[in-house]
Amino acid sequence: LIVMVSATAIFLGETRETIPSMPHSLWLALVTMTTVGYGDFYPKSLPGYLTVAVLTFVSVLFLALPVGIIGHEFTMTWKSRTQILLMMRFRRALDKWGYKAEDLRVLIEYVDVNGAGELFFQDFVELIKQMRIGISTEEASLLFGYFDLDQNGMVDHAELMKHLFPEDYMKLEVEGRMSRSSRQSQLRVSTAMEILAHGPPKEEEALSETDYES
Repeated sequence: LIVMVSATAIFLGETRETIPSMPHSLWLALVTMTTVGYGDFYPKSLPGYLTVAVLTFVSVLFLALPVGIIGHEFTMTWKSRTQILLMMRFRRALDKWGYKAEDLRVLIEYVDVNGAGELFFQDFVELIKQMRIGISTEEASLLFGYFDLDQNGMVDHAELMKHLFPEDYMKLEVEGRMSRSSRQSQLRVSTAMEILAHGPPKEEEALSETDYES
């Protein structure tokens, strides 16, 4: 669209001696937009110069936009690559030294001085040091940022499980939901049994007697 509009403006603004036909105008617009500029055709009139100048400026903006997007995506992909590699190395180190999913809660309780089940940055780095799995302090700080999903400055057992042992995390989530659903079902059944055994609540009985008298 940009090439067609600019080529039409150039063709209308130039003489046929400068731009013999519309295909020549399209060629000039194309080489101008791609900043090639062969020089075989060029404008000579004021409208032609203005059109080409505007086309050059618009082309720079138009071509710079996707370059910025691609550059940003490449940077984000490179950061994700670093995160994935570090996470895989951490998992391999845990597996090498025999740490399992059930050991995480014990390790957190060992380091957590507040007893809240959450680790601050210093606690997390100290935990990595005590585990002696070959992860440096700098790498531990990066891991803390990866694990802290809600960005509250702390990591808990669920966040660690989700990244390090995703399969075990999913099993715990499913079991927790089933347990909550089972408790709710038991509560509804016990309430229904009480109603059947003792009759409706007193408020409902009083209300029914008032309706009968009226």
